[in-house]
Amino acid sequence: MTITKRDTIGGGQTAEQDTTDYSQIKAKNYYLQIGGAGLAISANYDARFNAERNGWGYTVGIGGFSSEGNSVITVPFQINYLIGEHSSMLQVGGGATFLRSTGNNTGKTLSFERITGFVSTGSFGYRYHP
Repeated sequence: MTITKRDTIGGGQTAEQDTTDYSQIKAKNYYLQIGGAGLAISANYDARFNAERNGWGYTVGIGGFSSEGNSVITVPFQINYLIGEHSSMLQVGGGATFLRSTGNNTGKTLSFERITGFVSTGSFGYRYHP
């Protein structure tokens, strides 16, 4: 879909201002997330594989938290599919999150053992693209 804006200027002439083909712009998003695939707080990047707003894409991020001498670092990665058109989309996806936790097991409210590994993740939800 190509959107062209035309304005009339003196003498009935038209001036084209925007001939960008918006259907060929790859959807890219940056966002912060609490919970979800990052397991705690994470900063994420999401993009489509094709130059469309829907269809197959991926999300990758980095996150973690620290409390009472315990710390957790996560790196989530998911493949997802967006179903829908215009601004309302249904998102379905799955992937894995790399997890590394260190701690001393002496926390009063949270205590972690030293763990390094992967956790499988999934997503199902609504996505709004203005």
